[in-house]
Amino acid sequence: MKCKICKENIVLVPSATERAKKYGGKASDYTKLFTTHTQCVIDKRNNDVLKIIQTNNEQVKRMGG
Repeated sequence: MKCKICKENIVLVPSATERAKKYGGKASDYTKLFTTHTQCVIDKRNNDVLKIIQTNNEQVKRMGG
């Protein structure tokens, strides 16, 4: 499966197959759980927050603050 943000492959350790053997279910159950890299989520959130702050600052400046 590829990360929804960066489009790079997601590699599970242990693998989805190993998880299925150990905990039950199918390997696809585990690949469906992990759709993005942790760092990609953090970076996206940080960028989104930065955009909100910048937009807010611009609005405050226009209002004379």
